[in-house]
Amino acid sequence: MASPTTHRWLTIAILAGCSAFGAYATFGTSSQNGLFAAISKAVGTNVKQKSKHFPGGPAPYKLTYTGVAGIDDHLVTLISFFTIILDGPKTQDVVWVTRYLLTQFLAGWILISLEGLRQGNQGRIVSWTGTLGFIFQNLTYTVSVPIYLIIHLLTSPVSSVNPSPATFAIDTQDLFVLPLSITGAFVVPTVMMALPAPAMVSAASHYSWQAAWQIFPVTQSATHKLYKRITAPLSFKHNFHEQLDDIYRAVALLSFAPQTALLAVAATPASLVPELVYRYVPGLTKEVFQHLDLTKAFVPCMPWNSPVYTTLSSKVVSAKGLPELVKLFLQWDVYLGGTALLAWSVFVYSVARPEKSFLSSILPKIAVYTVLGGPVGAATMLLWERDSKARQQAAQPKAIEGVSKKSSRSAGGS
Repeated sequence: MASPTTHRWLTIAILAGCSAFGAYATFGTSSQNGLFAAISKAVGTNVKQKSKHFPGGPAPYKLTYTGVAGIDDHLVTLISFFTIILDGPKTQDVVWVTRYLLTQFLAGWILISLEGLRQGNQGRIVSWTGTLGFIFQNLTYTVSVPIYLIIHLLTSPVSSVNPSPATFAIDTQDLFVLPLSITGAFVVPTVMMALPAPAMVSAASHYSWQAAWQIFPVTQSATHKLYKRITAPLSFKHNFHEQLDDIYRAVALLSFAPQTALLAVAATPASLVPELVYRYVPGLTKEVFQHLDLTKAFVPCMPWNSPVYTTLSSKVVSAKGLPELVKLFLQWDVYLGGTALLAWSVFVYSVARPEKSFLSSILPKIAVYTVLGGPVGAATMLLWERDSKARQQAAQPKAIEGVSKKSSRSAGGS
């Protein structure tokens, strides 16, 4: 295996490649295939206020959120993007893949949030995960996450050779609060904005929840601090390791359950599915199995071979054909961001477990975990195993010390 220095710079090169190619695959492709042009024509700053509309979205359109024109214009652009995928006409492969990508995104975000809370990162730029989240909500996940991880590799003691087990520690109160802040900032807005409007929520509420989701990193950072103050008087019975294991279990579930479900549905021909499945499993229809295959589920079009939106001549932008372009954007965004997390996790796992061979030990794990849980699932399992090993290393001196004291007492009594 390469030396740690060589491996570090190779990982940095991979991360830089993920960021650069991700920018091309998302921003570059969407600038050429008509997605950005359609959004600009619908809600761009040069469009009159009364003519602005969200393609595919329910009326009336909510265009004011903060009262600050620059912020509202930016929010409206972001909301227009997600309204297309939430409300536009789409096939079942778009529906299922979007849900899957959202769980991969959330799982990756939790891993990043954990990294910012580690003792070894306190006081360093890599602890500013709220700032990072705000950036990738505006500059995409695939562009900003690799840059964050490069900074981590260059500055964090967690990424150092043979790191001290103490660097991995996280305050038990932070681990208690983290699920609460993520649920309030990310999960609740996600569920609420997915509710159909106006059938279950008003159009105004539908768009307001989308706006709330766009700022979830800021909301999470603020509520995390608030919850820490509220829970300060509490005593936490579980230790850091038990709480961290619970979070890793949740992240693994987020990664593996949707991936294996999508894999199973995509790999199963509709002709082989019993009628009982359609009758008793909510959301599963013949249309789902007919539209979903392994390619549509997991393989995005190459950026240079993207479908093109061509109906820009009408005054009102039609959403027909746009959800597929948003799906393509999100696939590259989440896949490359997840690949960056996996490449980084391989490095930090390797320097913490130098006795492990890459070819015979690490690579087979990556292959199995990625197939069943995606790149973020593989990253989760590597980080979890690394932290478990750090726990064992931290316990060894105490065990040795206990044996030494016992031996001393025995010698003194003889």
